Amino acid sequence: MKVHTAVWVVILSILITACSTSNISDKASLNGKVSLKQENEDFYGEWIVKGVLSSGPIGSITTHSSEDLKSFEGKKIVYSSNVASFEDKIITSPIYKKTIITKEQFYKETEISFDDLGINKDTCIAVEVFLDKDLRKPWIGGRNVIGQGFLIKNKNTLIVGSGGDFFELIRN
Repeated sequence: MKVHTAVWVVILSILITACSTSNISDKASLNGKVSLKQENEDFYGEWIVKGVLSSGPIGSITTHSSEDLKSFEGKKIVYSSNVASFEDKIITSPIYKKTIITKEQFYKETEISFDDLGINKDTCIAVEVFLDKDLRKPWIGGRNVIGQGFLIKNKNTLIVGSGGDFFELIRN
């Protein structure tokens, strides 16, 4: 189980995930496929890290200390068609890859439920940020860096996973 959690944490660290609460057109357009749509995304904007929602199941792997977790609060992440940024990690012309993940898939891989994250839906749109259109070069990674993957809880809330922890972001 710990291996599955660690694998999912790495994958989710790359993901930018969005839980669709009312955007049925996005779900319909994905229809189980991958989307690279780039214009007028619901997640475009400035986001502020509110805090930690979950640090994974007991005994799971996490890369952040208590001080690390607290240090993320108040930091800004920006997503747009022209730029993605977290602190000094900035890229121009980011590529966003969106896929749908079910609550069952998410739990199987992370041992974290959508309920643990305050998500009251059966599916979420997973979004990853890449440097290239071939989707071979994911954006930022590493300890104490977040933003390369998230879930869209609603139009004003994102959930970012990194290092075994899940953070809530609110629209600025």
